[in-house]
This record gives sequence, C-alpha cells and structure tokens, in this order.
Amino acid sequence: MRPNRKTAAVRAACLFLIALLLLPVLGGCSGKTPEAGTGTVPATGAPTQPATDAATNPASDPESATDPGTETETKSVTEPLRLTSNRELTFAPLPDCKGFLYVENAECEAVADETYGYVARITLTEMTKKLSVMLDYVGYLEQFGLSPMTPSASTHILCMTRNKKGETAGILCDYETAEDGTVRFVTMPLVNDRVRAGDWVDILYIRFADTPLEVMEMTNDRYVNPERTTLQVAGLQRSYTFLHFTDLHACACEGVEPADRLQYCQAREKGFASPEMTSAARMPYLFAYGQRIQADMLFLTGDIIDFPSDANLSLLKSCVRNSPVPSMYITGNHDWSFFDNYNSAYARQTYLPQLAEISGGNTAFHYVEYEDLIVAALDNAMDEVPGEALNGLRKLCQGTKPIILLMHIPMTVETLTQPTKNVWGRDICMGPGGVGYWLDTVYGLYQLVAVQETPIVAVVTGHVHFSHEDTLPNGVPQIVTGTASQGGLCRVITVEPKAD
Repeated sequence: MRPNRKTAAVRAACLFLIALLLLPVLGGCSGKTPEAGTGTVPATGAPTQPATDAATNPASDPESATDPGTETETKSVTEPLRLTSNRELTFAPLPDCKGFLYVENAECEAVADETYGYVARITLTEMTKKLSVMLDYVGYLEQFGLSPMTPSASTHILCMTRNKKGETAGILCDYETAEDGTVRFVTMPLVNDRVRAGDWVDILYIRFADTPLEVMEMTNDRYVNPERTTLQVAGLQRSYTFLHFTDLHACACEGVEPADRLQYCQAREKGFASPEMTSAARMPYLFAYGQRIQADMLFLTGDIIDFPSDANLSLLKSCVRNSPVPSMYITGNHDWSFFDNYNSAYARQTYLPQLAEISGGNTAFHYVEYEDLIVAALDNAMDEVPGEALNGLRKLCQGTKPIILLMHIPMTVETLTQPTKNVWGRDICMGPGGVGYWLDTVYGLYQLVAVQETPIVAVVTGHVHFSHEDTLPNGVPQIVTGTASQGGLCRVITVEPKAD
C-alpha cells in the first residue's frame, strides 16, 4: 500500500534504511466511542526508549515484527520507535485507524515525529470541555500479531501526551477487561479544561506499569502537589527529609458495608474527589512520592481515611506496610468511626486497635528516636487529650533531644484563628478560645507545647483543611498542611543542622 501524502516527504529521507519496516501511514479519521462499561481506574509507567535488544526489537522478535524479512536490516539512530510488546504501545502508522481508535468531536491522524517515529494527533473539530480517546487495545495488537495482556490488581496504564506548546504530560488511563480477563479497551482522558476547535494533542505512547512509583517517575509527580518548609535545629548531626500529608479522607467502600453506609460513602467520595481521581486512588501516589524524594519518614497526621470501612483500612495498612519509607501515623477525628457510631465506645473498642497496628502499638502516644532527634505523635483529635498521652509527652520533654511533635488539631494562635473561623464558622483549634481548653489535659497540653520552654522544636498538624505556618507564643514553629484531597497537597519538611 502506498504511503499517505501527508507523511511521504518526511519518510523519504530515511526510506532506503527502513523501507521494509514501515507500515502504511494512518489516514485522518473520526468516530464515536462505542458502548463502554465501568472499568477499573489504574495508572502507569516510564518513558519508552528505542528497542535495541533481541527481546524487544521488532526486527528480531518474530512476535512483534511486522515483516520477517527485516530481521537483519541495519537500524538507523533516527528510526521511529515501534510497538515492542503488549505492554508498550507506540503509534506506528496503520492503514486505517477506524478499527482501533475512537474519539468524539475530533479527528485523528498519524504524524511523523523525529523522536517517536509516529504519534497519534487528535485535532478537535468543535469546542469541548472533556475529550477522551478510546483505544481498541485488542484490535491494535492484532495488527502486530500480539496477544493482549491480563492485568493484575497492581496494573497501571498511562498515556504520554504532548500539546501544541510542546509540553508533555503523563495521564492515568481507565481500562476495561474482556470476559477472559484481558485488557479490551484503554480510555485516555486528555482534556479537563475547555478547548476550541482546531486545538490538538499528540498521544506519544501508552505504557503499562506495575507500581505507583513508576507512575510518579513517568508523570513527573503529577499526582501530588508539594509545599516546602525548612527548619533549622541546633544540635543535629545531619539533615532530615520528611513528607507530611494529612486529611486525605479516603472513601474506599465495598458492598460488604450496610446500604446506608454505602450511600454515605458515595456522597463523601464526591466531596473529596478531584477531577482526575478519588481520594482513595490518590493514596498510593502520596506514599510513592515519599519514596521518590527518599524521605526519612512520612508524617500522617490523621483523617487519612474518612471512616474505617474494610476497604479503607485495607488500603491504608497496605500502603503503610508496603512503603520502604517508615510512617509516623496518628489518628484524626474520622479515621476510626462512621457517621452512625461517631466517637462511640464501640468504635473505640472495634477500630482503634486495628489502627494501633500502624501507630507504634499505641494510638494515644508514640515516638521514634533517632540519634539526634525525636519524632513524637500525640492524639488530640477528639477535642481532648488522653491523660497517658500528656504524661508521655511530659516525660519525653524532660530530656534534651529536639522533638518534632505531630498532632491532628493545631494549637490556637492569633493568625490562625480568623482563617479557621472563615472556613468552619468557629475556632476548631486547641487552646484559648478554641476547643477543649476547659479540660485539664487540654490546658496542660497547650501550656507544655505553646507556652513553656521545652525540647519541642516544631509542631506539625492538619485538621483545618488549609495550610498555615506561624510560631506559637513560645516561639515554636507550627506547620499546618491542607487537605491532601486537594490535588495531592503535601509538604516536604527539611530539617537542617543550625549553624552555631
């Protein structure tokens, strides 16, 4: 079949080197997305490089070669990337895209590219706010004699795109499976903002991956939004890097829960989801980001899950246990109870022990001691402070080693009061004018943390759902990080030795 005129000039220069490898160029097309069921929502991989070994080179791999006669052909450094396996899809030109690529309100064509050989260019024919392209994964693989893959529970799919400004971005894809469990369709959500007719985006390639870490590497950490804070602490022998995230409010829920809880879960999920993913789906990427920055520890200051459903508890425990970065976790006012047993004795007896497994065995107070620094976590999430927690912190403060204190609820401070009232209608921080100050333990905690001189060098909290930094009356920095449900908001805290 003869090449399309649109790409003939580009291909002519290298035709003598790769003529036997190239397939006919993909022509322009448009079509409507076929009926689709509800698929799982995965994520994905790492940049594709030209294949050079026998395992992935289509010129030497009989399963992926387009022409067995090209086996000994000399390869050029400018040769386009080709489809190399059922896990790594590039857009080599095909006679007709109507059989495998579906898109509404747009046209598609194969465009020659110096880096990728050919890319699938999607050009809008009318203004739209949401554009998604569905790839018939099975149909596409059939063009190369490859079989579709069967995904595992950890499979992620990502498509790498490029806009007309030349900006690239990795985007998580949805996928649907066939009756035999193999991937059938891959759906790429390309546009979230309103775009006009004539705008275009290139699909560079699609890649399967097995871990959230691969997704973060390939997307340049797209699914987190880090703020940064640096602390200088006297007496340290080295620097530390910590990642703080809080108030994610993951809402994973399955059919094992009662109907009223499932309904509640769905409503809450909508409230904490972003356009690109739910809060529960984002959790693994926050943990992966801690690995990406080689953090010494993850600070999790409560409300990481919105209620203790089986699915939420399983997700949280799995993320904590499987992360190579240790976590310091303290409960919030949501993690351990549902709306129908909020702060009840039953919830305390039933769910807190499960969370103790990832809280150093004690949800009230626990700490980790480094050679020159202590990180402590204290429960103040229910507008009160357990006596054992306050006593534990007092005992720790009798030493001289610097302490970073993690809690869910911030201490009251003048610059935080009004912003908190603006959001919540009242001051929900802990201390004078705030919650629980009439209780002896709350008064004692405030005096110890915010007034007295102690080894505490920083307080790290969440709860109010917005970020704020200030100093307490005794000069101790208080760092409040906003809700992680807002685009993966988190904070990288660097603790450096203070110069003498």
